[in-house]
Amino acid sequence: MRNIFCLLFVGTLVLSSCKQGYQKTSNGYEFMVIKSGNGQRPLYGNYIQYHVKQEYIKDGIDTVLADSREFMAQTERFDSMRIPAIYLSSMGEAGAGDSVVIRITTENAIKNAVRLPPLPEMGGYLYTTIKLIRVFDNADLADSAKRAELRINGLKVFNKLKADKEKEIEKNRVLLEADTKTIENYLIGNHIKYVRGNWGSFVVVHEEGRGEPIAYNDVAAVSYTGRTLDSGKVFDSNVDSNFHNPGTYEVTMGAIGSVMPGWTDALFLLKNGSKATVYIPSPLAFGKKGFRPWIKPNDIVVYDMEIKNVITEDRALEIMSENRRKAVGSK
Repeated sequence: MRNIFCLLFVGTLVLSSCKQGYQKTSNGYEFMVIKSGNGQRPLYGNYIQYHVKQEYIKDGIDTVLADSREFMAQTERFDSMRIPAIYLSSMGEAGAGDSVVIRITTENAIKNAVRLPPLPEMGGYLYTTIKLIRVFDNADLADSAKRAELRINGLKVFNKLKADKEKEIEKNRVLLEADTKTIENYLIGNHIKYVRGNWGSFVVVHEEGRGEPIAYNDVAAVSYTGRTLDSGKVFDSNVDSNFHNPGTYEVTMGAIGSVMPGWTDALFLLKNGSKATVYIPSPLAFGKKGFRPWIKPNDIVVYDMEIKNVITEDRALEIMSENRRKAVGSK
């Protein structure tokens, strides 16, 4: 899962219990550490597992912006590259089991270059509650905890992201149906057999592949070439050296939103070793914005794909750990 610290801020406390005792800082924010014991405190370079909740409060109206309990606990390295500076120092005063409540006005958040989530309006307070669950001395321990979290909550996260994406797709139903007719006419007119993904991608399988279809907890290594349907012009490839994208593209299937919906939709129909051509309606691709100058708004795109390898996300994390240990050992 990608780092969500600048996007999701999650916790388990009720903010009404945190109305006093804030410490003020020179950067214009306030924080409070709520102790629950004598758990290990994180040092710079350690790894932490945490939940974080973000709320926006103005005129007594409380709006929950994000809550990681809907997903799963996050694991990150405790350093300024992963954690915004205004959170780093205050979190350093908490230990495992403790919580930190941070509040900042929207104006000061912008001043401090905090990446704000969508807000109902400006002028209120951004509250971030961080529940520090565990502190790890090294990356191997953190990776083990992350893999355990994925095994427990991976499907829940996937289903939540999937439901959110399907609501987004439904908003573009009219254009999706129009593109569907265009693609169907093209394929039927050229006597091309296809299967349909659940969201509306068209998949033409040239080689079946082996084993089971790609699953939500897999990582698929893909070779691809993309072109537009109307012009046939290639706009991206990791096969053609002219595009300077060497190596396969690794798609974490559970991280819906990390690739265009049409890719996710199509990959679930493929297997390790499959070769296919995928026709993707514009709402499942680059949409109304397109990707100029190569892709116009509402362009239907086509990808030639080959699935070079499929492993579980758990195994992918293990390989990352193994490679990191080898790199450290070779120094």
